Amino acid sequence: MDELSEEDKQTRCTARARSGTSSRNLSTSRRCSPARRKDRPAQDTIRGFKGILSGEFDSLPEQAFYMVGTIEEAVAKAKTLQ
Repeated sequence: MDELSEEDKQTRCTARARSGTSSRNLSTSRRCSPARRKDRPAQDTIRGFKGILSGEFDSLPEQAFYMVGTIEEAVAKAKTLQ
C-alpha cells in the first residue's frame, strides 16, 4: 500500500468500499452467520454504487461498508466507528 501513488490508493479504497457493500449475507449462508440478511431495492444499490464511484463517500472508513444494507447504513456505521 505504501508503494502506491495517491491516485492508486484512492482507487483501491473505492474498490474495497464497493466490495464491502456487496458483502451482505445471502440466504444460503443465513444458517452459518449470526448477521441478519439485508435485502434492498435495486434502486438503493445503484444509488449507493454511484455515490461510491463518484467519490461521494471517500471520507468513510472501509469498515463502514462491510455488512450493511444501504449507503445510509454505511454512513451511520461510519459515525459509530469514529
